[in-house]
Amino acid sequence: MIYAALFFITISRTFIPSYNPLKLEFPNYYPISVFQKYSLSLLGDYIKPFFFYMLSFILTATFFRENADFNFLATAFAYLILGNIVRQNIQYVIDFKLTKNAYLASFIAIGLIIIASINIAFSFLDGVLISWLLVVLFFLLGYYQHYSIIDERKSSIANSSSKRGINFKLIVNNKKARMLIIVGLFFKIIVIVVLIIQAYKGKELLVDNIPIMWLFITPLAFFTYFYNNIWAFWPSLMVNMELRNGDYYQMIKQGLQLMKFPLLIDFILALPLLYIFSDKLVFISLFYITSVVFLVSFSFFWSALLPIKVKKVFQRKGATNMWSSMATMLAIAILALMQVNAWFYIISPFFLAMSAAAIWFSKDIYRDNKHKIYEKIM
Repeated sequence: MIYAALFFITISRTFIPSYNPLKLEFPNYYPISVFQKYSLSLLGDYIKPFFFYMLSFILTATFFRENADFNFLATAFAYLILGNIVRQNIQYVIDFKLTKNAYLASFIAIGLIIIASINIAFSFLDGVLISWLLVVLFFLLGYYQHYSIIDERKSSIANSSSKRGINFKLIVNNKKARMLIIVGLFFKIIVIVVLIIQAYKGKELLVDNIPIMWLFITPLAFFTYFYNNIWAFWPSLMVNMELRNGDYYQMIKQGLQLMKFPLLIDFILALPLLYIFSDKLVFISLFYITSVVFLVSFSFFWSALLPIKVKKVFQRKGATNMWSSMATMLAIAILALMQVNAWFYIISPFFLAMSAAAIWFSKDIYRDNKHKIYEKIM
C-alpha cells in the first residue's frame, strides 16, 4: 500500500490542485547532449522540497516498520523515483509534439503504467529487482521521448483543405480539453486496473461493496471537468456557428461530435470489463446508458445556464460551475440506487424525460442569454 501511495501521489502532484506544464530546462542550443539535458531535468525535480519530505517519510516508515530491512527502503525509494519519471512521461505527450515513433513508445509507456499499477497491487511482484527494472525502463522511454520532441504543442488548428477528422483535431489541438480528457482517462484506467485485480483475486468487486463507486464507472469525470461548460473551451467555434446560421440544434450536433471520441473510449474501457466480471448485466446496461444520456443532455443545459471563463486547464474554482458539478454527481448517485432495490428502476424513465427537458430548456436559456454567455466565456 505504501508503494502505491508513493507512486500515485508523486504523479498527481503535477495535476492537483492545478496543472503545471512541463518546461524544457535547457534550450536546444545549449552545449550539452540530449541525454544530459534529460537527466539534469529529472535531477532538478529530485532536489525540490517535495522529494525531501517524501524521503523523510520513507526513512521514518522504515524505522518504525516491524520488519524493517533494506529491501523495503530500496523498493519504496524506487517507486518514488518511478512516480516522477512516469509523471514526466505523461507530460511529454501532453505538452509537446513528438515523432510518430515516440508516440508508439508513449503507448508502450501506458501499458507499462498499467503493469506498474498491477505490480504495486500484487505482493509477489514488489521486490527490489522488479521496481528498479521499471525505473530503468521508464527512464529509457522518457529519454527517447525527450530526444523525439519536435515542438511545443499549440492550441490552434493547422490549416487544412480537408475537413476529415476536424472534430478529433478540435480536441487534440485544444490544450485545455486535451489535458482534462487525459486526466479523466488516467483515473479511469486506475479504477479499471483495481477492478481487474479484484476479479483476478476472486474478491467481490469494489462497486458491489461501495455503491458510490458506480459514479466512477460512468464518464462523469469528463462532464464535471469540462463538458458541463463545453462552449468555454471552444468559444470561437460557438461564435462562428452563431454568426453563420444561429441554429442552436446545429450547435448541439457539433457538441456531440466533440464528445463522441472520449465517450467511445470510456465505453470500451468500462462496459466490456463489467460484462465479463459482473452478473448484473441489466443494471449495468440501463445504468450506464441512462447516465450517458443524462450527462450529455444536461451538459448543454449547464453550459447555457452557468457558463464561466476558462483561462487555464486547472483553475482554482474549476473549469465548470461548482453547483453544476455537485448537481450532476448527486443525480448519478441517485441513479445508482437501482442497484439497491428493483423498485428504483422507475428512476430511469424519469431521468430520460429530464434529459429531453434539459435540451429543450437549454435552447430557451441560450436564446434569451446568448450575449451574456459570450461575455462570460470569451
